[in-house]
Amino acid sequence: MAATLAQAPAVLAQTRAAPVVYDIPAQPLGEALMRLAKQSGRDILFDAGAMRSRVSRPVRGVRDFESALRTLLADTAIGYDLRADGAVVIRPAKSPARRRVAASSRRAPEARSSEAVEGTDLILVEGRRQETPQAREMASNTTVNMLSAEEIARRPDRNVTETLARLPGVNVMFSTVSQAGSQGNGSNYGGLDTAARGEGQFVSIRGLSGEYNVNLINGIDAAQGMPYSREVQLSLLPPIGIDNIVISKTSTADMQGDAIGGTIDFRMPTAFQSPGGHVSLYSDVRYEQRAADYGLKPWGYQGQLAISKTFGADDRFGVYLSGYYSLRHFANSQQTNGQFEYKIVDANKAVPAGVDPADNLQLLGFGMQMTRGETKRYGGVGSIDWNVSDAIHAFARATFARADTEQTIYQIGIQGGRSGFATAVPLGGTSGLARVVSNQQELHYWSQSNPSRDTLGTALLGFDAKIGRLTATPQAYYSWGANDFPNHFEVTFYNRGISPTGDDTDTNYQVFKTGVGIGYRDGYPMPIFTPGILTNVRNIANWRARNRGEVTDGKSNQHKHGFKLDLRYDAGTDWLEAIRFGAKYSDAQRFTSFRDIQTDAAVAAGATLGNSGLVDTTLSSVIPGVYNYALPLISPDRFWAAYSANGGFNVNWSPDDYNGNTVTGREQVASSYMAADLRLGSVEVTAGIRYEHVDVHNRFWISGNQGVDKTVKLSDGTTQSEHYGWSASDSSFDEVLPSLTAAWRPNGRSAYRAAIWTSYTRPPFIQLAGNTSTSVDADGNVSISRGNPNLKPIEALNFDASGNWTTPFGSSLSVAGYYKHLRNFIYNAGAGFSRYDDATGGRVTISQPQNGGSGHVVGMELNLRQNFAMLPGAFGGLALAANATFQHSRVDLKVAALDRDEHMQNAPRQLYNASLIYDKYGFIADLSYHYSSDYIAAYGLWGTSSFGSPMNSSALDQWVHARGQFDLSLAYSVTPQVQLRLAAQNLTNTRVYYDTIGRYSTVVPQNIDAGRSFLLSARLGF
Repeated sequence: MAATLAQAPAVLAQTRAAPVVYDIPAQPLGEALMRLAKQSGRDILFDAGAMRSRVSRPVRGVRDFESALRTLLADTAIGYDLRADGAVVIRPAKSPARRRVAASSRRAPEARSSEAVEGTDLILVEGRRQETPQAREMASNTTVNMLSAEEIARRPDRNVTETLARLPGVNVMFSTVSQAGSQGNGSNYGGLDTAARGEGQFVSIRGLSGEYNVNLINGIDAAQGMPYSREVQLSLLPPIGIDNIVISKTSTADMQGDAIGGTIDFRMPTAFQSPGGHVSLYSDVRYEQRAADYGLKPWGYQGQLAISKTFGADDRFGVYLSGYYSLRHFANSQQTNGQFEYKIVDANKAVPAGVDPADNLQLLGFGMQMTRGETKRYGGVGSIDWNVSDAIHAFARATFARADTEQTIYQIGIQGGRSGFATAVPLGGTSGLARVVSNQQELHYWSQSNPSRDTLGTALLGFDAKIGRLTATPQAYYSWGANDFPNHFEVTFYNRGISPTGDDTDTNYQVFKTGVGIGYRDGYPMPIFTPGILTNVRNIANWRARNRGEVTDGKSNQHKHGFKLDLRYDAGTDWLEAIRFGAKYSDAQRFTSFRDIQTDAAVAAGATLGNSGLVDTTLSSVIPGVYNYALPLISPDRFWAAYSANGGFNVNWSPDDYNGNTVTGREQVASSYMAADLRLGSVEVTAGIRYEHVDVHNRFWISGNQGVDKTVKLSDGTTQSEHYGWSASDSSFDEVLPSLTAAWRPNGRSAYRAAIWTSYTRPPFIQLAGNTSTSVDADGNVSISRGNPNLKPIEALNFDASGNWTTPFGSSLSVAGYYKHLRNFIYNAGAGFSRYDDATGGRVTISQPQNGGSGHVVGMELNLRQNFAMLPGAFGGLALAANATFQHSRVDLKVAALDRDEHMQNAPRQLYNASLIYDKYGFIADLSYHYSSDYIAAYGLWGTSSFGSPMNSSALDQWVHARGQFDLSLAYSVTPQVQLRLAAQNLTNTRVYYDTIGRYSTVVPQNIDAGRSFLLSARLGF
């Protein structure tokens, strides 16, 4: 007798973690059972031959598995037995009552067993639930990608951003934009120093940066704690303790409207996923090779404990708790650019006509750097579930994640392009052209800290209730996030001091009268020192203090609470399956501040680096094999001890200094939606519309007169009152977002989808209200710099199409295409204003950000997986997985200095992933490769150089260069409860990060080398 085992593709059945709504039309009973297995995540065994002549009854809007099963089997003379392990055996009906059958404890090779089931002639073939992402993607009516817990655990990634990069259309960034821009106040958030930690920080989806995505945890929106964008710093989440991650690349009416790139949902485990009682332990140790190269601490570790228990009658109650802690030490190599100028300029100090600005660059200063530090991560997950009845399920969820990083950066800087350090040498003739030449230089030692305190928490309470044809899911939630930058310090020592009399002939205060010389090797700029300068570098301990203690404190957080109600009415007709409608309200409070003070309290006047008392060790090389110059390391503990002892914290803040970069705000979002689920033959159609209303109230400080209003006299003799101190602004947005999706499944092995939908993204808070100041010059001209509460949201019209196919030979293939048309674009300018404009009226000039123009992204994603289970013996454990993304983006920023058609930020043209996998006899091996082509990190708006040249051009965009990385993971299951794993990240030791000013120019580069890392882990479950 042929028996069919419909095995569960895992994720779609969230087993009460995210209750499933069963929708199965009337069809041949065998196909209906297969579909039920797919939707529920339950194993169903039946005799395919016995089902051929039977037709199921339709199931619409049912949330309980057994209710759905009984409906399917009604009037078919077929019954079922429910095993204690959740598997279902279909049999001829002998009585109307179901029976529970004990699960077999016998195990045969490859985790399978066979046994006769009492009362049936079937042979039960019991297998593990196959929680495959491919099955989830196949079952979805929209384009989604998923990572299961097993896939996440297989990777040697340090955090979830690096794991997400394994999916098609996802690019991982090691930092975010931090430059101040010509209208900004400066910032230490993000930037190359954060990238030098050597781990991914943010992700873009389908060419759209993090602020264009929605991030969910257990289905609720995570707080956005970043100060200058709407991004969520996902790097604080570890790659352990997550059940699965789902990226929805098509939004429907019941989803938040502010997702243009996609929606990422991090779904945490619950007790109902593994009935009974379970305990799991995980621990690992990690070795950082680059830290070992420096002779610094290379070891780190991580541990997690998870406990779950179901209890009560029929296991109606479930509790899941987990907690984790990790410590990572790092020490990485870093090189930063400094001053750069054009080689040849015209009489206006600009690039001569017809000359490519990038080809005309020269580097006159750069930093040779290394960084050391540690990151502690800790947090946990908790959930409580209660099946009140077959129709009501109550649940509570809570998550917490914290990452504390202490980081210090050390630099020997070469400065040959400071103001007055370069001169123009005429080329002769009548061209009027000149060569810019560095004729002097100075060196400095610079150290700063880059600490961060990142927090993300969520809490959720709700229930599902089915009353007749109506299903209601009310939920209340709270989320909080913080990205603080506490107690950043800077201290510098120069090869010269500052002469109190301005006497530059005294050797104690002398600038080197030799211009800077720079060569290149393997992508690094190499200093060409004269013998005298080289001797000075070797005597770095004698360099004198310049900045003797500058301290910055930054705070940014958001607290968000809200509630939502989702309703579904089962229409029960052949063409109208259900009507869904709902509403949501969220209220978010935001606070951002940035305070900087220089007290010179850490180092005595006239002290040298060697006798400052701050140095705790000296490295033999800044970057081994590249910059072989001794580098003293300042101890942060010694800095803070000296700073405190000398009264550094006794600051008399002025009102402008204390409040000048402080913004508080409130954002309220009210939304509602309606959708209809239709079935037109074998095509499933969902038509919906969503409405969102947003009110933003911001409170900020206007700097310029210490908070005191004053009346100014303009040059035309008139007077004008200027307000200083606290002020406020309001913004409001209304969006109507229609969507239409269609899915066609001609058979059980293929699915085709199409969608047209609309979405939007609200402007960052810093662009609406931030960095506000008013100044009046001696001639009575008023200059105002401020945010723009009248900015428009970025709006998008999106088109998606995709197809999925599987074969009986272990193959699965998906192809997805997308097109996004955006308008009112706003690019990420960090702490600065995006596309700021100067509007002059009379004697008043107002500088504020403005919306850009329109843009688009078009792309294609290919995803293939092939297992070779059909091969004999050991070869049956082989599998191959690969995906590729090809995309093209263009946007009109409406910035006069830039080209009309620019690439979008963080949007590489190609992304590739490939894995060779072996899984058999308890052994799992995974050799993976990830590749990202080059992409723009920041637009070429560098202002005016020290020499006075305008450095604004698309040719000067900052490009992150292409990078590929191999990783390897080897695991062995000693027993079904114990698994050991050895993994290596970055096998070929490729550079983590390499960028240049200009896409094809290598003259102004930046480099980060984090080396390889190795991981040894053990997992125990019982």
